[in-house]
Amino acid sequence: MENRFMDIPAFQIYAGKIGRNKAYDLARLSGARIKLGRRVVIDRIAFDKWADEQTK
Repeated sequence: MENRFMDIPAFQIYAGKIGRNKAYDLARLSGARIKLGRRVVIDRIAFDKWADEQTK
């Protein structure tokens, strides 16, 4: 079972081995970025939904 929330390094790999800045941009653009205090996590389900909508 995959975790729903990922940190930026895990998201970089998940999104296709992209760079750190691109990962932050994609997370913000997709609306999947969540700030928990100073920590940033990415909602995998929200990102996947956004990515599916982009391919339609």
